[in-house]
Amino acid sequence: MVARLQEALASGAGDPQLRRQLEELLALLEAHFRDEEELLRLQGYPDLLAHVQEHTALLGELAHIRVRYAQSAAPLASMIATFLGGWLRHHISEGDFHYARFLRERA
Repeated sequence: MVARLQEALASGAGDPQLRRQLEELLALLEAHFRDEEELLRLQGYPDLLAHVQEHTALLGELAHIRVRYAQSAAPLASMIATFLGGWLRHHISEGDFHYARFLRERA
């Protein structure tokens, strides 16, 4: 979805399309984080609190960006796509690989 947002930006998509893609992306992130946190809670993941704090910090930052986006759409849409792409790569390579290893060891 981040790539789709970046493609829409590059193609000059209008504000309604960018807003829709952004809202879909944010809703997906919220649902994904909620499901992931529940799985880790059920499995007794020892670093759950730190992982949840990363999710919470991102969602807080995105809420702030969402407000700023309403004021100046195009530049912030680009910033959101870049920010999320970097954040997700880091989060997956650092946090998600740790819990994946934990879950494999429990299996």
